[in-house]
Amino acid sequence: MRITDEMLYEAAPEAAERYLGALPGREACAHVFSPDFEERMRVLAPRRKKGTLWKRALLLAAVIALLGTAVRAGQPEDYHVRAAAREGILTYSARPQEDVVPQRFHRITLGWVPEGYALWTESELEEDTVYFSTSYRTEDYQYIALRQWMGQEYSETLMGDYQWEGVTVQGSEGIFIHAAEDASGYILLWADGPYVLQLTADSGLDRETFFKIAENLEW
Repeated sequence: MRITDEMLYEAAPEAAERYLGALPGREACAHVFSPDFEERMRVLAPRRKKGTLWKRALLLAAVIALLGTAVRAGQPEDYHVRAAAREGILTYSARPQEDVVPQRFHRITLGWVPEGYALWTESELEEDTVYFSTSYRTEDYQYIALRQWMGQEYSETLMGDYQWEGVTVQGSEGIFIHAAEDASGYILLWADGPYVLQLTADSGLDRETFFKIAENLEW
């Protein structure tokens, strides 16, 4: 049986409820990391504040195990963006239009950034470019990051108390995600023609400023 992204997406909440409930609590798995390690990880993976890597790995294994006993039929194949939340698990994904294939990769960039943010990194795949990312940060390591894929689906799973809502990003359907308890740290995912795009920001920005960045993206 071929396991597709749609099948993983649909099975994740049920697998979390069935398997993660038997795991030990967070208090039994405590570990104090060094300040240097915490700082480096904050830059590399700033939005994964809840949950741990081992729980994510077990969740994926549980999803695959669940799919081994139940095949989900009739899932939609033509969606652009979708999300679902259940029992502290948020799964979301985006798919670009498959019938629109540009001759070359066309970057989208940040046309406006708040005061205090400076360009930090830019990266892309050197051969047959289908991916580009750029990030800005402040002196105290607050960040804004933009990622772009061409002709590729993107999906993600977050563990924790997150909220999401459907939004419109420059005329395209999108999903806006934030942590429920403090509404700091944002994720915006949307599809635009052959591209999937994701804008993220750490705490330090309010919602209005975050969406102003999105509204001023430039092709």
